Amino acid sequence: AKEHGDDVSAVDGLVADFVKARSNVGPHLYPDARPCIARLRAAGLKVGAVTNGNCEISQAGQDVSSLFDFSVTAADAGASKPSLAPFLMAAKQAGCHPSEIVHIGDSEASDLAGALSAGMRAVLLTRPGAAPGPPPLAAPAQQPAPAPAPAAAAGVAAAPT
Repeated sequence: AKEHGDDVSAVDGLVADFVKARSNVGPHLYPDARPCIARLRAAGLKVGAVTNGNCEISQAGQDVSSLFDFSVTAADAGASKPSLAPFLMAAKQAGCHPSEIVHIGDSEASDLAGALSAGMRAVLLTRPGAAPGPPPLAAPAQQPAPAPAPAAAAGVAAAPT
């Protein structure tokens, strides 16, 4: 911005306003999301959000941010899903090994392939009428061995509290 003669602080303010508006995801949650996450947390699991988007869960409003124990954005991890970085960062924030996490996502290419490559278990969540995700990637060459009961759910991500 400075190179083009723009006020850097004004640009920073505009970006902050954009991220805050973009983070207003509460109205877009499916009706079953809050009660489902509440049940996971009541069962003693940590729940996190892992996103390739530019939503900051901490700015999503108390009604949404209080649902999650942690969040990981592509910017936080320095890479987007299906790269390993966001998944490994989620495991670190959950305080558990990736094999203790069940990642729930809506994309075969980003969520399932990435979570399985990171050694997590993964669940593909599909909803009637939802737009299809990108085409699936090849499955990881080696599937992880089945793990004991989950400690965390990422993407939603969950771990013992």
